[in-house]
Amino acid sequence: PLVLLKPFTFMLAILQVTSDLFVQFSNLIW
Repeated sequence: PLVLLKPFTFMLAILQVTSDLFVQFSNLIW
């Protein structure tokens, strides 16, 4: 199921980017 795997990896990449941004944001605040 390549059609099912593609959106999953896409979501995973978005999650990683958002978490990275969140970490940088927290470092800016604290």
